[in-house]
Amino acid sequence: MGESLMNDQSEELREQRLREGDHGMLNVERDLSDLDHSLLAYLADDIEIAHRANPNSWAFYRVKTGGVILVVESVIVTKVNKDRGGILVRGELDSPTFQSVDHARVVQRYKNYPGFWIDADSTDRLGAIMEEFRTPHHEGIADLASAVKIRTQSAHNHQPALLDALSSAVGQILPQPAYAEELRELRLREGDNGGHPTIKRDVSDLDQSLLAHLADDIETAHRVNPSSWALYRVASRGVVLIVQGIAVTDVNKDRGGY
Repeated sequence: MGESLMNDQSEELREQRLREGDHGMLNVERDLSDLDHSLLAYLADDIEIAHRANPNSWAFYRVKTGGVILVVESVIVTKVNKDRGGILVRGELDSPTFQSVDHARVVQRYKNYPGFWIDADSTDRLGAIMEEFRTPHHEGIADLASAVKIRTQSAHNHQPALLDALSSAVGQILPQPAYAEELRELRLREGDNGGHPTIKRDVSDLDQSLLAHLADDIETAHRVNPSSWALYRVASRGVVLIVQGIAVTDVNKDRGGY
């Protein structure tokens, strides 16, 4: 097959999983009482903006660092931790709109995104930048959401129970993403109470000729967009290729589909 293929986000994903301290398994929480309530209200507004633009475009989940993350398309747009966080904004840093921004807190996290990430080292500061830069933040969210053709690449990470907890915390009914019911059914079929992949490196139990077809599928996806795909094994003992949040190839020990 030539050189080994790696998703362009694989190194970033590996580092994130190391930081989360549990091989990337997400901490499914239903309690948000450890997070600043006023920040959760801003986060709820962000979700509404993304959902109005495209109800398939976003995912919301908590990671082992204790933070909650809103992802639109494949981009983290809002992060709220117990004592810090950050937001993504659209626009040029040298614009008068951002003259108050401390350049030391700016991160160019996504090289092709027409904007930048503002990191806050306290919840007070996070609340201040959420308020001051609400408009360019929401414009960026809407633009990213509108660009999603099928669904967010982070659909498999979405935590519906956590979103319900956010609804309760802010006192408003927030929508689940349009793919939520399909995600629930997928997780029930996988039978692992959350649909998280098991960490397994051995595929010798699967038909080698089918794995060759799967490898071809990966190469096709990678040539078109190196950041578009993910491969993992689920509790049903199958391996699944996900492209843009959709299972496109499924190979099990005795069955499969594409």
